[in-house]
Amino acid sequence: MVSNPLRHIVSGIAFLSLWRCSQSACSTPTRTRRPWHSLSDYEQMLFVNGFQEIHRNSVLISFLMAHEKATESDAFNIHTTSENFYWHSYWLYELENSFRDLGEEYECFTLPYWDVTHDAGVWAEMEDQNIADLPIYNSNLGGDGDAEHDNCVTDHPWADDDYFTEFLCADDEDSCCLKRLHLDNSTLEPRSAFSNAVFLNKSLEDYQAFFDDMNTMHGHIHQFIGTVANTHFHPEGGKPAVDPLFPVFHAFIDYIRLMRTDCWDFDLVPVEDLEKHEPYAFTAVHGHNTTLDYKMDFSILCDETGGKSPRLCSYTDITPRFMFDVSPNRVFKIVYELGDFWNENAELKAACADNLNSSWWSNAMINEEDTESNPWTDGYAQFVSDRVVESANHWTSTTMMGPVVFMVLGIVLVALWRHCAVRTEKEKLAVVNVADSYGTL
Repeated sequence: MVSNPLRHIVSGIAFLSLWRCSQSACSTPTRTRRPWHSLSDYEQMLFVNGFQEIHRNSVLISFLMAHEKATESDAFNIHTTSENFYWHSYWLYELENSFRDLGEEYECFTLPYWDVTHDAGVWAEMEDQNIADLPIYNSNLGGDGDAEHDNCVTDHPWADDDYFTEFLCADDEDSCCLKRLHLDNSTLEPRSAFSNAVFLNKSLEDYQAFFDDMNTMHGHIHQFIGTVANTHFHPEGGKPAVDPLFPVFHAFIDYIRLMRTDCWDFDLVPVEDLEKHEPYAFTAVHGHNTTLDYKMDFSILCDETGGKSPRLCSYTDITPRFMFDVSPNRVFKIVYELGDFWNENAELKAACADNLNSSWWSNAMINEEDTESNPWTDGYAQFVSDRVVESANHWTSTTMMGPVVFMVLGIVLVALWRHCAVRTEKEKLAVVNVADSYGTL
C-alpha cells in the first residue's frame, strides 16, 4: 500500500495539473459572473465582439446544434426533464471556455448574466411602456425588431451588416438578420416572482414545483423578447441560441437555481447523499428517468473528431449530480456576483442571508452606505466551514488503497494531457439541418 504522505503528494500534483489546465493562461482561478447592467461599455463590447467572433469561426453553430439535438432528437427533451438547469449550466461553462479560446484579451473572460428583474422593475415603472426604453435594449445587445423589415434588429452592433444568422431567413433577405419582436401580450417576470421560486413561497420547496414555476417564467421571458414565431427568441419556433440574449439570460437562470439550492441549505448535503433529500433537493420530474446520475447528451460539443480539442465532457460523464455545485469548491470555479437581485431584495435577504455560502457568491457591488443594514456585512456572509467538496474528489481520501490511487491517477493524468492539448486548427463545422422547434420552454 502506498504511504499516506506519498499518496497526498501525488494527489496534490494531479490537482495542480487540473487547476493549471482549467485556467489556461488566466492567472485568476475564480470565474466571477456579474450582472450585465453593472458592466462598463468596454466589458459589454467584449462579450459582443466575442459572441460575433465565435459565430464567424463556426464555433457557435456547434452550441446551437447541441442544444437543438438535446431538445428535439434525444430520448428526452431537456426542457421538460429535471436535467434542464444542469444541462444549460454545463453548456454555459463550455461557451465561456470558447470565449477564453479567442486570445489574450479573453483569457479571463466570464459570462455576464442578464438580471431580468432589473429590467422588469424599470418596465413596471414606465408610465407609457415603450420597449425601446428597456435597459437591456440600450446596452450594446441590440433592440427590438422592425416589424416593417422582417422583424430585423436594425441598430448597431446587431444590424444585418454587423451580424447575420443562418436561420429564420425571410424570402426577401440576402443574409438572415437577428429577429425580435415584442408585443403587449407578453410578460416580463418581476423580482418578487423569482424570489418566491427561490425561497419565499414554501409551497415550491418540492423540486418539481420549483421546476414547473421556473419553466413558466422562463417561457414568459422568451415570449417577451420574441412574441411571434418567426423571431429567434420565440420559445417554440425560434432559434434562441443565436441571439446574444440567450446565454446571458440562461446565466441568470443558473444564478436562480444556485440561490435556491443555497437558501434551502442543499449546498451542505454531500452529493453522494442527495437522494436522501428528494424530492426537495432534486427529483426526476414528471415521470422521466433523468435521475441525478443521468448522463446528459452534449453531442457535437464532446466530439473530438477532425482534430478538435477535447472538452471535459469528452472523457467525463456530465450528470445533474456532477453539476450540482459549480463553485470554486469544484473544477468549474464559478462565483456569481449577487447584484441588485439580492441587494435590493429586503424580503429575500431577511429570509435567506444566514444560509448563504460565501464560497458561492461575491458582493462587490454593495454600496458602503448600505453596509450596516445589509445582512451580508462587508459583502460576505460568515463562511460555513463544513461545506462539502463534490464526491468526485474523494479519491484522495486516506482510506483508498495504493493500486486504486495509481490507477485513477493514470486515468486522470491521461485525460488532463488530452484536455490541455494545444489546438492546432479548428474544424469549420458544416451547417446541417436541425429540428425547427425549440420546445415549450
